[in-house]
Amino acid sequence: MLSLLLIVSALAADAPAVPPGSPVPVVLLQSGRAYLALSESGGGIVGRPIELFAGETSLGRGTIEWTRDDVSATRPLGDPGKAATALASGTAVTARLLPWAEEIQPGGVLRGALGEEPRTLDPAQISTFTERQIASLVHAGLVRLSPAGEVVADLAESYEQHGRTYTFHLRRGALFHSGREATSDDVKLCFQRLLAPQTASPRAWVLSMVLGADKFHKGQAASIAGLDAPDPYTVRVTLAKPFAPFLAHLAMPSAAVYDLSKGASAGTAGSFPGLGAFSLERFETGRLRLARNALSWDPPLLDAAEFAVVPKSADQLLEYETGRLDWLLVPEGDRKKFPPLIAGTPASAKERPLLATYYVGINCARGPGRDPRFRRAVALSLDRVALLKILHLPPDRVAKGILPPSLSPADPPSFLENDLPQAKALASSLATPVPEVQFWVHDASEAATWVGDYVVARLRDAGIKARVVRKPWAAFYDGIGRGEADLFFLSWYADCADPDNFLYVLFHRDNLGAAGNRFGYDDPEVNKKLSLARIETDPALRKKLYAEVEAKLLSDLPCVPLYHGTGLLAAGPKVAGLDMDPLGIVLLRRAHFLQELSP
Repeated sequence: MLSLLLIVSALAADAPAVPPGSPVPVVLLQSGRAYLALSESGGGIVGRPIELFAGETSLGRGTIEWTRDDVSATRPLGDPGKAATALASGTAVTARLLPWAEEIQPGGVLRGALGEEPRTLDPAQISTFTERQIASLVHAGLVRLSPAGEVVADLAESYEQHGRTYTFHLRRGALFHSGREATSDDVKLCFQRLLAPQTASPRAWVLSMVLGADKFHKGQAASIAGLDAPDPYTVRVTLAKPFAPFLAHLAMPSAAVYDLSKGASAGTAGSFPGLGAFSLERFETGRLRLARNALSWDPPLLDAAEFAVVPKSADQLLEYETGRLDWLLVPEGDRKKFPPLIAGTPASAKERPLLATYYVGINCARGPGRDPRFRRAVALSLDRVALLKILHLPPDRVAKGILPPSLSPADPPSFLENDLPQAKALASSLATPVPEVQFWVHDASEAATWVGDYVVARLRDAGIKARVVRKPWAAFYDGIGRGEADLFFLSWYADCADPDNFLYVLFHRDNLGAAGNRFGYDDPEVNKKLSLARIETDPALRKKLYAEVEAKLLSDLPCVPLYHGTGLLAAGPKVAGLDMDPLGIVLLRRAHFLQELSP
């Protein structure tokens, strides 16, 4: 059975605007790929069945399996060769969206893996990627992030903004897993809990821009001045000053709305009854099971989703290959171990660009990193394409700037390319000889080891004495936060889909040290522009500020961006509808098992 890719334009996050049965022209078939002229807005298309036609003759049915950056993959049941023949003869070939029930086999238990045990499932306390993954399935907030990276309505059916005030209109009849209806008072209570000093939430910053949040968080006020619930289905939030990324913050799991009246259930790691597509059914050491939330305004197709805790990626691959896992998220740092998946067909392995950048960090506050010539020499010594080849990553992953492409406000200025003679000249021009520099890497992935060995070898070629220092993850992370390393290898995966979460967090003086700015970089011009960009409400001016900041950073080089991250998602042949958002969270609402249909 041949695989078929459908290239679909302008897909968004909600139900398809193209009604079932409406023909969508197929304009090109090439190498088993069909290109559709679908210009209607509206997503929610993942998992939807389609049927191909040549004129009025059916060429078979398939299911749209995933959607990302205008690309949808489907598992067809017909012969795409017939479609190619029809197109060549001038016969119109179309695809028609079918009703949801045509090919979907509802029910079933989908099995996946987690790389670590969640410490907590309390939205106010979650911090790791694993915790955010599970929280995104069992909880919902006022808004959410779509697969395309857009903020769309969730518990709030609609919302509007007037200056610094946002008004959210809640869905009526939205029920918690406990069966109680969610109201504006629940939103208010959950937001207060996130900011309350006794909660000591590591994510209190998510709502820190709300008027009165600072005083409430410090225990200086009994309520939050900018938070109001004028009626059961309306929430009004006023900010202390304009804050452009506010809606992106609300899409984070920490801003979820849950039923505080019931309290956290025993044995659920602090999980409260939520509003998500799944509810927490069982949580025990090494295993977690989520059940279908039939009360949801958009319930999932699965009966349940199970997660086994399998720390080692090689063990996860074995579980997947032997059929004990239905899907697998391949860690970025371990792609070299997974050549069968990387070389697989689109139906078996799907790669998504993520809001993530891997880089070499340079300590600008001490040692040779204080000299811009040294930082430039480091950048010029590195052949990033050669490094990606070592990591088994394609050359198009080379970072053109610090921001991932989907967040970049403009084409970044030309980045320094590998020039070893110039790197040598700069290293020899330093006022004092450079002592042996330490390049810190962690032991959490083999990729860090490969990067460490490569970078140190290139530095030595440039005449810079260097050695790799390998440390356990905790010691590594704490040490670079205290500024103990000369150079280090790290990545940044965005918490929300906004440039502020990259540039302000990583390079503003407010975050010097463990808060994010581990480079010791402190530039008045960059600080000022990043602060202005947070409150700028004109999108064009905001883009201009970020473009200027990124240009300055690529000139000053507190870090050398290496490559941008992607998510590699593998699924079995009978699984469809899996998707992933730009933060790497796997979406299961439309996931389902396929049933065979006759062509």
